[in-house]
Amino acid sequence: MKHSDKIKKIHEEASDYCAKALSKMVDRNVKVDFPKILTCDSKDLFSMVDRIMVSNLGIIGDLRGDMLFVAREKHGLELVKVLMGGNVEYTNVDEDVESAYNETFNIIGGAYLSSLANNLDLKIFPNPPLFMSGESKLVTRDIVKKLNFKVGELLVVKTALHINNLEFTGEIYMILDKDSVKILSEVIKKV
Repeated sequence: MKHSDKIKKIHEEASDYCAKALSKMVDRNVKVDFPKILTCDSKDLFSMVDRIMVSNLGIIGDLRGDMLFVAREKHGLELVKVLMGGNVEYTNVDEDVESAYNETFNIIGGAYLSSLANNLDLKIFPNPPLFMSGESKLVTRDIVKKLNFKVGELLVVKTALHINNLEFTGEIYMILDKDSVKILSEVIKKV
């Protein structure tokens, strides 16, 4: 099996684990896209061009970097509505929305990292989530400033989650520093 195929397989398993966790939370089927491994310039991080919501989990341990859960604001508000029982209409981001969105990614991002750690026999842990929302370009700029490492061209693992019967598509990004990319590459060669 080629090195890049091994990386995709490991991230597919982690994405599937993540989708199962989200499916239990919303009591609906969740479809996950196969992960894409790509490089991009930091200013081109998100494909979304309107208002977005982002939950950012720092990655610590054997690997260092960040995981991001990104959705269009209107999709994020729909997700929170379902998570809160469906009785309240959310029209703007407030403390309840921020808390629910962050907690959702804390659970599914933790599931992703746990699967990755188990498959690769690494110690990987999430930091508490940080929430941001606003215009895509401004949020991207703020995230790049927050990253704990020098950013130019990024190695990104990107996957998308789609929830049945809900207008929601969320993207998950994993961004690693250069040393962590080397570590991950070496560990995967041994798998």
